[in-house]
Amino acid sequence: MARPNPKPGDPIAELVDSLLVELGENPRRQGLRATPERVSRALRELTDGYGVRPEDVIALIDKLGELKAKGVLTEDEFAAKKAELLKKLG
Repeated sequence: MARPNPKPGDPIAELVDSLLVELGENPRRQGLRATPERVSRALRELTDGYGVRPEDVIALIDKLGELKAKGVLTEDEFAAKKAELLKKLG
């Protein structure tokens, strides 16, 4: 699965930085400084579910249901985590 929070030296951010330079932009200027990292996070979030198998998500939701039934998770916590997992399926 993709890393939603890239580490320093992130190759995607470096590529976006290079693209900005190729387009004639200065990636160090005020309005663009955070753009490479922002684009990298967005791309990673958008592709986060590509390696996820539906049966794995269903198994996790079942486990969450068990935790809810035991009182470990509230209904709201269960619903939030379930929505997060289902989002990965697209």
